[in-house]
Amino acid sequence: MTPPMQPGGVQQHKRAVIAAALLSALFIIVLLSSLSPLIYAQDLPPIRYSSTSNILTIGRPYLPLIQGEAPFVTNPSHPDAPKLAITLPQLYEWTTANGQSDLLRNTGNGLWEIAVNIDVEDTAQLDLTAASGVKAVRLISRPEASYNLIADGGTLNIDGIKLYSWDNTPGVDSYDETFLTKEGVMQTRSFLAALYGGRMEIKNAEIMYLGHEELNDRVGYGKGEPSGLAWRLRPPGTNNPTSGPKGSIINSKVHHNYFGMYSYEAAGLEIRNSEFYGHYYYGLDPHDYSFGFVVADNVIHNNGYTGLIFSRHCTDNEIYGNQIYNNDAHGFMLDRGSNNNRVYNNTIYNNQEDGVAIYQSSNNHIYDNHIDNNGRYGVRLS
Repeated sequence: MTPPMQPGGVQQHKRAVIAAALLSALFIIVLLSSLSPLIYAQDLPPIRYSSTSNILTIGRPYLPLIQGEAPFVTNPSHPDAPKLAITLPQLYEWTTANGQSDLLRNTGNGLWEIAVNIDVEDTAQLDLTAASGVKAVRLISRPEASYNLIADGGTLNIDGIKLYSWDNTPGVDSYDETFLTKEGVMQTRSFLAALYGGRMEIKNAEIMYLGHEELNDRVGYGKGEPSGLAWRLRPPGTNNPTSGPKGSIINSKVHHNYFGMYSYEAAGLEIRNSEFYGHYYYGLDPHDYSFGFVVADNVIHNNGYTGLIFSRHCTDNEIYGNQIYNNDAHGFMLDRGSNNNRVYNNTIYNNQEDGVAIYQSSNNHIYDNHIDNNGRYGVRLS
């Protein structure tokens, strides 16, 4: 017969049991942290909502004191930067559960409406994809309120859907077509942007009726952020060109925006097999210090100004296999310090001004292009 345990022994036994439990818990935590990221596949990024600004924020900034995040504070779109993804239906579940059911609306048959500004920060990725059951997204856009999607260091992933502004009036085609300044008052219209090193990927999609004119002395010349689709600015505190915003437009149709696309300090965008037409101003406008782009096998036509322009210190870009025609200014232009670019195997015709215009730019290789029937010169150097 086992003798009864003395009071001191009971306490020691309890402490031993507690210590063993703590060690077991610690072991499980260490084990989980060492496993593949797939262990966290069901995790969602943090979400918060401000009713004051009507901004729904997904994710948070990378923090230098958190293990593994320091390298990405100034390069949030690095391929190795960890992201937690969330779909639009999952985001809808969160808004509904938190008493904000009017921010997102599922109208049925895969058609969604967004009536809130969405800001995707460093650690998050928002998926607007056919794979998640989404077919089309309407961004509610009226003179008194228009809503935007911003990849603010995070990732905006669009695949297999239609996305457009919607003025929410009855009618089959109620796209917001009010976007020019009136009597000194800016008429806002919804837009998408990747800012401060964010990433925006657009694949197999149709993007239309986005962006607006900014208050500025010259039409078409502003900071470009609200122009429709924009990739703009490196993260604060870095001069590393490779940390700029990144992304792609592939196998897509982009039409009737203010600009088809715009960039500033963007790095390595890939624009392929897509169509750009009906834009109020430029078809495509990669701007200051955008570099390493591939613009290939696109059709760029019937835009209100130059079809494709790289302007001000855009270097080391490759432009080939594009058809560029019926644009209201130049077909293609390299402007002010846009050096070391390769432009070849493009077909450029029926543009109102020059087929190809090179202005204050050098060491560009332009060859094997078919340039015909443009309004002024085939190729103009100045």
